Amino acid sequence: MQQCVALLMLLFFTCCNGQVNTNLPSDKSDSSLVETQPSPVRHPKIVKTQGTDNNQNVQCALQDRAGNIWFGTTGEGLYRYDADSLFTHFTMKDGLNSNVIWSMAEDRNGNIWIGTSDGICRYHQTPPKPGLPASGTFTSIPIIVSNRSNFLSDDSLNHNAWPKNAVMSILEDRTGTLWFGTGDGVYCYNANDGTFTYFLNNPGVINNNNLFLKGAESILEDKDGYIWFGGRSWDMEGVCRFDGKNLINFKPKNEAWLRPLIQDKSGIIWFCSRTYNIYRYDPSAGEASEQSFTRFGEKEITDWVFNMVEDKSGNLWFSNGKNGGVTCYDPHSSPAFKNFTSKDGLCHNSVWCMLEDKAGNIWFGTKNTSLCRYDPRLKTFTNFN
Repeated sequence: MQQCVALLMLLFFTCCNGQVNTNLPSDKSDSSLVETQPSPVRHPKIVKTQGTDNNQNVQCALQDRAGNIWFGTTGEGLYRYDADSLFTHFTMKDGLNSNVIWSMAEDRNGNIWIGTSDGICRYHQTPPKPGLPASGTFTSIPIIVSNRSNFLSDDSLNHNAWPKNAVMSILEDRTGTLWFGTGDGVYCYNANDGTFTYFLNNPGVINNNNLFLKGAESILEDKDGYIWFGGRSWDMEGVCRFDGKNLINFKPKNEAWLRPLIQDKSGIIWFCSRTYNIYRYDPSAGEASEQSFTRFGEKEITDWVFNMVEDKSGNLWFSNGKNGGVTCYDPHSSPAFKNFTSKDGLCHNSVWCMLEDKAGNIWFGTKNTSLCRYDPRLKTFTNFN
């Protein structure tokens, strides 16, 4: 009888320990954090369970250091694709703030930071046990700052804006600071003490152009350590750059909406605009000015580009967010531009995110919450819906 009681007590404490994550930020908001154990159910295809319509997207993608690939959607939550070629589906019932996911990033400790329509969520992943998928816990991280009230914010500029809690972009810079682009501006997170600051009110930031950075849909750190911000067109701010001291903006050809996409292997920084134009800037050519942004692919790329990837071969891939499929630019081929659509096997012609995985495959997240993968060796598409 005593052995049975001891066994029951051991099982009780083991189950409790599996549900609790003690690795929490050290700010005052610890008591409001929400954590749950994710569902272990996995499928070979994407299974939609939230009743979303065909206007929702696979919006963002990330491959973590363990090799898992994460896909965020605008209504179906998160999917994780693992080494067993199976998808695990995470929704609000598993601890997400919202089933609408706009952005993701992995920090240097292996945590996955998730930007949702209702704030920040962090996934702390634990190593998988033999024969079992990786497990972990979601933690809701409220943004609480002490330096926000002094900023002179003009709410009249907030018409048709993103919701204040929406997190559209996330970046971890070379110092370990996490940057979050939200509907209420840009915030910085210090992982050492678990505190947030409002970027524009940080000491030493010179903002002579009175930029607001509300709705920064994209944040990029270049090889010089400069931070670029881009997004909403109705604030008329173009693309903004912070050099560690000065925050300035550029509007080449009066482009009010310009998003930084990637910096390629040669150092060129690429931008997209709402007017269907692609711009590039070469930092080695000198200090940036509005004249130093040059157009690219004016005849070949005629759709709104939302995302961009440079693959292992040096080819550039442009996603066409309206209905133009994807365009691949190979400077060593003739013709250099090749367009892929549903006629070639693409799962949908409206492409919202792309990712090259460690094996060299290109993943495409599209409208209708669809997902497919392109094998450049076999030149074939695999659909995961």
